[in-house]
Amino acid sequence: MCTATDVLPPELTCPRDLDVTVAEWGDNSTIVHYDVQKPQISDNSGQFEYSVDGVPSQLRFPLGVTQLKYEAFDAAGNVASCTQQVHVRGLSLSLCSTLSTPSLALRSVIYRNISAAARE
Repeated sequence: MCTATDVLPPELTCPRDLDVTVAEWGDNSTIVHYDVQKPQISDNSGQFEYSVDGVPSQLRFPLGVTQLKYEAFDAAGNVASCTQQVHVRGLSLSLCSTLSTPSLALRSVIYRNISAAARE
């Protein structure tokens, strides 16, 4: 009698990387809901389970990059893994300087108009 041994690991594709920004100035972490994206998994046996190692979904992630490691395994013990990165960014000061630039230009235009009127 011949028995087949499953030596093929599951096929696993991680969800896309996430890029999130904190909600308030001074925040050094934010809540991330990464579980809305599921990994793509298939296996020749049709039976598999998976796990995620890292900060649990719906908890606070710190500023910077946090890696989540996904592992899929089948009944024969074959394992596949991949990683997803969650990049948490702080609020940028460049937003403030961008917003202040038009007001400086507006003051300059108003000044020029007043100067032109004063010369007449």
